[in-house]
Amino acid sequence: MRLWLAEAVYRESLPCSRERLEGELLPAHAAYIRAGVDRGTVLLAGPKGTGGGGFLVLRADGRAALDAFLDGDPLVVHGVQTFRVTPWTVLDYPPALGELLNGD
Repeated sequence: MRLWLAEAVYRESLPCSRERLEGELLPAHAAYIRAGVDRGTVLLAGPKGTGGGGFLVLRADGRAALDAFLDGDPLVVHGVQTFRVTPWTVLDYPPALGELLNGD
C-alpha cells in the first residue's frame, strides 16, 4: 500500500446553487469520505481553513485504485471539485502514528 496526498480544489464557477451544495452535496461528500475512513482508504481528512476544498491523506495499492475512489466522490461526480494528487513517502512521524501510516 502506498500513501497519497490529495488536495480537493473547488472549480472557479460552481455548477450548482449554494443551497444544493450545502444541503445535498456536502452531506453526501462527508458520508462518502466517512465510508472511505471506515474501509481504511482515507486516513485523515478535513476542509481548508479558507474553504473551497480540503486535504486527504489516503492509502491505496496504486493510482488506479486511488482514482476510482476519488472519482466516486459526490463533489467530483457533480463537477464541484477536482483533486490534485501526489504520492507521499512519510519518513518521520511520532510512534503513535505508526499503525495508522503503515497499516500495522
